[in-house]
Amino acid sequence: MAAFDPVQAQLDAYNRHDIESFLASYAPDATVRHADGRVLMSGHDQIRVRYEGLFAEYPDVVAEVPNRIRAGGWVVDEEKVQLGEQQLHVAVAYEVRDELIQSVVMLRSDM
Repeated sequence: MAAFDPVQAQLDAYNRHDIESFLASYAPDATVRHADGRVLMSGHDQIRVRYEGLFAEYPDVVAEVPNRIRAGGWVVDEEKVQLGEQQLHVAVAYEVRDELIQSVVMLRSDM
């Protein structure tokens, strides 16, 4: 049996808008940063607020991952996110340790 993949699990939960399963893929103290170092979210509470708001504002939001690279404890996804009529193209790096996402770095110019 393959090891649990928290990055795929959180993507699947994101696309189902299942906040509990989404959060279960993250360490309780996980951080989400912009590539410039700014902390966007820290911990389950902030992540919950951000994504519950996103799911409420965009009830049809989905993400697809056309490319994924694994290197050591990192997973880097090319993500295409459909927000209503707008499509975002983002690179996201996930640091995975102990089968949980510990940190996330988002590379997107408009954040």
